[in-house]
Amino acid sequence: MESYIEADSFAEFAKAINKMSVNDLTPIFENLLSRPHRAEFLKLCLQKGCNRNYVNNETGKAAINYAAESLHFSNLYLLINFEQEKDKTNKKRKNEKMSTETIKKTYNKEEETGTSNHNSVTINVENSNVDRSSAVGVEESIELLPEKNVSEKAVIKDIDHKYQNQTALNYLASHLTSDNASEVRECMELLLLNGAEVNAMDDSGEVPLSYTASAIYISGFNCQRGVDLFGN
Repeated sequence: MESYIEADSFAEFAKAINKMSVNDLTPIFENLLSRPHRAEFLKLCLQKGCNRNYVNNETGKAAINYAAESLHFSNLYLLINFEQEKDKTNKKRKNEKMSTETIKKTYNKEEETGTSNHNSVTINVENSNVDRSSAVGVEESIELLPEKNVSEKAVIKDIDHKYQNQTALNYLASHLTSDNASEVRECMELLLLNGAEVNAMDDSGEVPLSYTASAIYISGFNCQRGVDLFGN
């Protein structure tokens, strides 16, 4: 299984997990949560029933903590918003089905009245009411931050779950560097939009802003945008 993930062989991975139980999938789920650039694989695990509120009974580490370790926006976005994206996908499929049924009814009516013109049937996709904004699953399709009202529908029971005395937000702030600044900032903003505690303290007595502010001293890195996150 690891070889499929490593090689980015999604089709083989999908076949391999097709008959696996959720319990058997759990170690794979943990792996994918903390691994960047495999959002499509992670989404498949969620579709198979892996729990967004999963907590490892032995370590006390929650899915949100694993996802934070990836330092990758796509993983956190999928974990937090999976149910909403699933609802959008279901709505899209329903709309597509309705559109297809409407076309069939129109076609049948034309057949009955003798007004059909088979060579000139045009489906105006651009003006249809199908919602294409929910095509999330492949990492490249996850481009925008969610709207602020996302937090109105809680999907993670404990977004501030602590592992080794750090919340996901603490972890991200403490791993902010000049190389990952843009990605990590988006991750932190996503967590804050979904109700993460801005003043959560870790075992060093540090809050996320402390770590973000200290990044000022990283050579060649201006973290003012990161600091601004906590000032709004």
